[in-house]
Amino acid sequence: MNFVRFFAFCLLSFSAQAQNLLGNPGFELYSQCPVNQSQITYCQQWDSAIGTADFYTCGYYAPSTIGPYGIPASGAGCIGLVSFPPYILSPTSWYGEAIKTNLPKTLIPGEKYELKIDAMINPMGGPGPAIDCYSLGLLFIKKSNNISFPVFGCSDANPQIRIGINELQSGNYQTFTRSFTADSCYDQLIIGLFCNANTLSNPCLQIAESDYIDIDNVSMIQTQNAPVVSYGFEGSDLKICAGDCISFSDTGSAPSYAWEWSFVGTNQVIGNQKTETAICYPNSGIFDVQLITTGECYSDTILKKEYINVAELPTVTIITDTSAYCTGEYKTLLAQSNEDVIWENGQTGSIRSVTKEGIYIVTASNQCGNAVDSIDVKYEKCDCYVYLPNSFSPNDDQTNDFYSIYYECVIENASLIIVNRWGEIIFQGDNPDQKWDGKFKGNDCEEGIYAVLLKYKGYSNGLLKQYSIKQAITLVR
Repeated sequence: MNFVRFFAFCLLSFSAQAQNLLGNPGFELYSQCPVNQSQITYCQQWDSAIGTADFYTCGYYAPSTIGPYGIPASGAGCIGLVSFPPYILSPTSWYGEAIKTNLPKTLIPGEKYELKIDAMINPMGGPGPAIDCYSLGLLFIKKSNNISFPVFGCSDANPQIRIGINELQSGNYQTFTRSFTADSCYDQLIIGLFCNANTLSNPCLQIAESDYIDIDNVSMIQTQNAPVVSYGFEGSDLKICAGDCISFSDTGSAPSYAWEWSFVGTNQVIGNQKTETAICYPNSGIFDVQLITTGECYSDTILKKEYINVAELPTVTIITDTSAYCTGEYKTLLAQSNEDVIWENGQTGSIRSVTKEGIYIVTASNQCGNAVDSIDVKYEKCDCYVYLPNSFSPNDDQTNDFYSIYYECVIENASLIIVNRWGEIIFQGDNPDQKWDGKFKGNDCEEGIYAVLLKYKGYSNGLLKQYSIKQAITLVR
């Protein structure tokens, strides 16, 4: 099926399905037969809006010496509307009747309709006027607006559809077809005689036109749906940091006139503008956002759960033992942080051991930035106490198998030499933590007396001094 045939098929399908939306369009249904004029209340689904319109059916027509009023275009029913010229009542009080009916569905803005109505000037009223001193109008309203029409005098009502009275023929029904696009959520239709720009002009006041209008066969068929509208909102940023401020905007296409925002976890819990700016999140977390939009014909609620993700700012603090440490002793630094950390020397991990004075810096980072802390490590120059054992027993019994020096401070430039009774150096080292296993060139040394010479630098009264200790030791197996 080509596009043209498909389009034509769609139009035919739509037309076939279209139906008249107005109840009792030909005024055929009634609660009881009228026996007099001004009995519109007997016509089902229609009632008076202004004045007291006349209802005709059951073979009843208003008696007259020159002919009947209320001649239907088809069937047995029709409505008669009368207009009185201003001069009869007062120089400016014009009277025109109107009827009303409730629409079976509330109109949606943007929907399009085709309206038809059969109308004529009753021949009892004579020929039509030379100019339009009023109009036959179709007015769509919302019942909730409680529009009030004066019985005598012109109102501010402006019908969406107007048919000039001089378009109507006397004694001859014509079918008038008009298109209409809903611009609000109307739920009631009023058909009647309305003032126009000429009504109170001098020519119309001089003519003093009085007419009787018969109407019949009113139809209202929807020809096009309303454009699809969307509802939604967006935040300017969805992943932010604690303390950041962002904005929110209604992104829907629906014609809203009121907004009700709900921002959880912010400095501004609610808002009432289409766009809300400077919405700040002081704390980290995942938060919901809700928007209720209201238009003339709708109210819509959108809740976006866990919509805004607020990350925590990085934090870091160095914690260490506050007791005094002597120069060279190991001091432990602990970096407490909500993120991984890196030290100024490139070392990672939260624990760091140091032995030197200086400023130590640690940094924690995430998408929200950097946090930095530092500590200035100081040492006390403690007096140095060194102890040299006078014996050891390298016999592999796991007790006193090695010879080493003992110290309770930091010593520098330590040199340990052990010689035998002949003055031969059998052990030498410059590390104060080194141990002698009682061997020389891989062989066990003999039991006996050996001499030890230790040279080192250590603090005394805050001053670094050179020390030398000589001592004899006994090797026992």
